[in-house]
Parts: sequence; C-alpha cells; structure tokens
Amino acid sequence: MRELSRLHQSLSLYFRRAFVSEGSRLGVGLGIVAFFLTIFCSGEGLAQGNFDGRLLGGRTSMMGGAGVAMGSDQATAFINPAGITRIPGQKYSVSRNSSNSGQYAFSTFAGQFESRSIKNYYDPSQELNLEKENAVDLSLRVVPNTFCLFLDGPPKDSYSGRSRHKFAACGADTESENYFYSRTASSVNDAGVSRGVSNQTAMSFKRSSFALTWGLQLTERLSVGTNFRIDYAAFTNQVSSSAFTGNTSSATSIVADVNRNSWSWGTSVTIGATYRLFDGVTIGGAFSTPSQHIFGSHTGSTNISSPKSSRALFVQDEGDFRYNSAGQLRVGMAFSWPTFNFEINAAFYGAQEEIASASFERTTNEVSGASLVSNDLGRRAIVERGQPVTNLFAGFETFLANDFSLIAGLNTDFSSLTKRKATELADSLFMQRKHALYASVGVMSYGSAGSLLLGFRSHYGWGEVLSPDILTNAPQFVAQRQSDASISLVVSGQINFKAVRDTALRAVAPLGQISSSLSSAAPPPKAANPYRNGQ
Repeated sequence: MRELSRLHQSLSLYFRRAFVSEGSRLGVGLGIVAFFLTIFCSGEGLAQGNFDGRLLGGRTSMMGGAGVAMGSDQATAFINPAGITRIPGQKYSVSRNSSNSGQYAFSTFAGQFESRSIKNYYDPSQELNLEKENAVDLSLRVVPNTFCLFLDGPPKDSYSGRSRHKFAACGADTESENYFYSRTASSVNDAGVSRGVSNQTAMSFKRSSFALTWGLQLTERLSVGTNFRIDYAAFTNQVSSSAFTGNTSSATSIVADVNRNSWSWGTSVTIGATYRLFDGVTIGGAFSTPSQHIFGSHTGSTNISSPKSSRALFVQDEGDFRYNSAGQLRVGMAFSWPTFNFEINAAFYGAQEEIASASFERTTNEVSGASLVSNDLGRRAIVERGQPVTNLFAGFETFLANDFSLIAGLNTDFSSLTKRKATELADSLFMQRKHALYASVGVMSYGSAGSLLLGFRSHYGWGEVLSPDILTNAPQFVAQRQSDASISLVVSGQINFKAVRDTALRAVAPLGQISSSLSSAAPPPKAANPYRNGQ
C-alpha cells in the first residue's frame, strides 16, 4: 500500500506540473504526439478474426474489456456509443472566459514484449531431423493505437449543468498482427543423403477504424447513442522457401515463392443504450450491423520451380478483396459501491459465410523443358468462413483514495476463423488462427485536467499457423501448432481542452504575449470523478 501511495503522489504531481503549473507545455505536446503516432503507427494485437484483443481504451482494457454498462473512455465510442455521455465535460459556453467543453484522449502500449513459438515450422515433414525445427520469435515494440476527440454539444441541461449531447471522433487499430521468420538449415542422414531448406516468411495484417459517435442522455437514468464506422483492412503475406535433397551422384531442388497484397474498405453502424436500474446497478447493450463492403483490391502471385526437372509454374491473381465484420451484440451489467466498482460483459458474434474473400481472375504460365503453356483459368475465389463466437469480460475497480484507484480484469478473445488445414500454395489466404486469454492490472489517478492510467496487460494465445512444406512431392502449406505470450506496459490518459488552453496561455505569459487578465486566471475547478460513489 505504501508503494501505491507513493505512485498516487507521483501521478498527482504529474497533473499539477503538466496542466496547472505555469510554463509547462507537456499537456499540449502529449496530445500532439499521441495524435500523430496513432495515425502513423500500428499496434500489436492477435490476428484476423480476433475482435476483442485490442487495447482501445486504457480503463476499459484494465477492466478486462468490460465497459458496455459504465465505460467512459476511448473504447466506449466503439463498443457502446451511449457511454460517451459519461465522458467528463464542462458546461457548454461560447464565452472565452467560461469552461471550454470537450476532451481529447489517447491510449497506448508504452512497451510490449512478446514471445511466439511455432511447432516444426522449418521442417513440417520431419525430413531434416533438425535439432531446432521450431520457430521462436521475440519482439519488443513501442506502439500507440487509439486517439479520440470528445465534444459537448448545445444546449446544456438545467438539472445537470452540462450538455446532454456528446460527440466523438475516434481512430484506432481494431485488429493487428505481424510476424517475420527466417532460417536456413540442413542435415545429412546415415545413407549420406543431404537435405536442406531455407524459409523466410513476412506477414502483416491491420484493420483500422474511424468512428463518428453521438450520444444523448435522455433522462438521468437512460442514455442512447450511435456511431458510424469506416474500416480499412490491409493484408500482406510474403513467403519464400527453397529446398534441396540428394548426394554427389543425384540431386534435386525446388523453389517456391508466394506473395499476397490485399486491402478493403467497409462501413458499419452501432446503436447502444445504458440504463441505471437503481442506485448502484447499471445495465447496457449495443448492437453492431455486419459491415458493408465498399471496395477493395487483391493481387497475388505463386511461383514454383524445379531446376532439376526444368519445370516452373507461375500463377497470377488480380481482383477484389473484402474483409467483413460480423454482426455483434454486447450486453453488460455494472455494480457500484462508494469505493468499489464491478462489471461483467458478454459479446456475441454471428456466423459468417465470408469473413474474408478474395475474388480474382487467375492466369498461369508453365515452363516445361523448352516450351511455355499459358492458361486463363477465369474467375476464382478464396473464402474464409467465420464461426459464431462468444467472448466474456469481467473487471473491478477499488478506490484507495477519492481520486486514485486500483483496477484489474480478465477477458477471452476467441478467433472466428475455422481451424487451419493443409492447402495448396496458390489457394491460401489467412495464414493463422489464434485464441487468447487476457489479464490486466493497473492504477488510475483522476485530476482536474483529466486522468492518467499506468498498468500491465498480458496474454496467452494458442492455435495454428500455416508453414511451407516443399520437401514433399506436392509443395503445400501445412498447419502447425503455435503459441505466444506477451506483457505490455500500458499508458493511457484523457486531457480536457480547458487544461490545454490554460497551459498554453501560461506558457507564453512570461513573453508578454497574453493579457494580464488571462495570465492570472485561476486553475480549473476539480472535476467530479465519474466512477466514485456509484455515479
């Protein structure tokens, strides 16, 4: 408890220096840096078909993703837009000397360490008898992933002293995954036959979302909201594998290259509501429509050559790609006491005939000896089907002081993709499937200028990944077991406009560029804590 108390004092000092102390530029700089890093960097998540692994909001993630009923951070704009009415704000006013409404917020992985292992990745057919045939990847990255702008709208409400309307514009990476493996290995068996393989795989998938959200507090107990989302998904996969086998009298070799480059745009709508049944108990629900495809692109190539047999096959694909979000229903119930909050949620995702599909025109060119045969195979398609998924979330927050709390949570993130299985090199799309369990713990400090959270989030994932096997007579991708684990240091915050404005004015006051009336303005009043005392 002493350590938490010291941390609380440090966070409180941060708020005073960052947003109130004269001459500080940290509040402005923090928001600017968060915005540009969010736009240009992608975060680490799980994989395609995983909908609940991303850190969209700091407090919600520490609560195990539970925020449908009483969430009020960046994640709320995505999972239940009605909850943005709980975002702390000020009275609506056009007066320069009155409290400016609105907040902007950021959420980030300050640092993530991840370890991934794939069984028999470099020797799927067990032909090489390698001592280390498993692929192991260790990574450390620093990546932000969410930026939100919250605004109060007119008119203000007479009983609450603030606007009943709240607007938000948010950008986030809602799904993300990338990995890179490269290794060359060889062996010689008892019969003197040499075998070797060289594999290099680079995969990247990212789905980014931009949401325009509106929330309305109809009564003191009931809030409703909706959002309109535009989603962009981009997928690239590059696999290069070569192998040889033989001895001094006879040998053969084979080379295979697979390249995929796909992207897709789509839209969806979410509607939600929260209702306080009675003091201390709040329920919430939100429904999201299946996404509607706008347009996309898919290009692919597969090259397989065997120099020994003087035969080579070149496959070219060009057409459309679509990545579809499933229709989803989220429900939750939250319980509040003077110093303790608890929330449980569930998310239900429907089955999909096509969670992703690439539809294209395929042409082939085959070189055999000295002849070339070209074929136009017409329209082809590769389809990834989605299974129904249910994920569960639970979290609690206990207040150690009026403006300082300890938060922890658990959640699941099951993949909607079907189990990976062996497939032809030219007919592959998504390379992996993973399920995951998440656990998180952190502390949060509430201040007059906003809030700041520090925490840790870890996960364990398991599933399958496709690896190239070209030592066999028919080169193909085969499914291998994989597992991974990570731990992340999470930093998240919310900053209100008035604090930023006052900070900027105080920063330039010594230069004499602002009036004495503005430079002597009092610090902003202490904001109410939206989670304390069951509000």
